[in-house]
Amino acid sequence: MIDQPAIVKRNRAPARNLVLWGATLLVALLCRQEGTAQDGADNADQYFRLVQFRRGDVNIDGSVDVSDALGIFNWLFLGGAGTPCENAADSNKDVSIDLTDGVHIL
Repeated sequence: MIDQPAIVKRNRAPARNLVLWGATLLVALLCRQEGTAQDGADNADQYFRLVQFRRGDVNIDGSVDVSDALGIFNWLFLGGAGTPCENAADSNKDVSIDLTDGVHIL
């Protein structure tokens, strides 16, 4: 896991996540947006926490465990919040997110 924040300046509505391509695939999660710019909040700097991509790490906490499987089940069957990274939720790499992904994690 990368512990340093990256600063991203955007001129439109903030995205929930940002995928960067480089030596390794990184997923940047919006941690918190504080402060405002004179032009308005859309022009304020946004801080992201960078974590390395792990297939099956649905909640992007840096590990693949039972909470990731529960996150998939909650999303699929109880209408819970979706995952910040759908590729991570496709744990068995069959190009769909379904019951088998949660079972694969368990």
